[in-house]
Amino acid sequence: MKKHLIICGTFLALGMARPSFAQNEQADAQFARAGIEAAKAKNWDKAIDNLRKAVAAHPNDKNNSFNLALAYQQRGIERVQAKKYDEGIADLSESLKLNAENITAHRFRAFALLAKADYEHALQDYDAVLEHNHNDVEALDRRAFVHTQLKQNDQALADYTALVNEKPRDVRGYLGRSYLYEVNGKNELAMADVNKILQIQPQNEDAQNRKKRLETAAKRATTQPGGNPAAQPAAPPPAASPH
Repeated sequence: MKKHLIICGTFLALGMARPSFAQNEQADAQFARAGIEAAKAKNWDKAIDNLRKAVAAHPNDKNNSFNLALAYQQRGIERVQAKKYDEGIADLSESLKLNAENITAHRFRAFALLAKADYEHALQDYDAVLEHNHNDVEALDRRAFVHTQLKQNDQALADYTALVNEKPRDVRGYLGRSYLYEVNGKNELAMADVNKILQIQPQNEDAQNRKKRLETAAKRATTQPGGNPAAQPAAPPPAASPH
């Protein structure tokens, strides 16, 4: 499973947000300013420490809460990048407590949970991502993988089909769907998807190997009536990395 992570847009929002306080509260306002400056320098520990103090002093100030949520998010992402999954999950969960609709936090927490094989909780986060954008092809691909691991083949098939419909030139949907067809003995449907993959990527080794297995299974079915026509399938395709 690749772990190339791309972070978009959050630092700018964090740096641009500004707290607003009455003049007689300048001491408390310093925490917010110090938090923002630390965030600009990507010193997330210092940013979180100061922004937590700012939120404690002014819990109704939405700017402080917004900035703290982003600081937790960014530290969480860096921890996930470093494969410190438990710490990353903890930070991303704190971010989501402050902003439950933070799709970026859901996406990266899902990835960390997936890396830990915590498929049930990863599924919840991918559901949140896709509720926000049901055509998110990356989330569709990864949720389909999670469904496959949970033996929820009908749901996985639906996600791979949605991916195929959304991006018909993206082989991931065909690969995942052909695997599910193969393990369920629907070899003609599997072969149709495999042939589509090979039209798009003639040198795709997964598709080439699957085609050989399916051809072998078809021959076995004609020579051994009543036997199990399905060949032993390969492992399901890996989940893609988040961004």
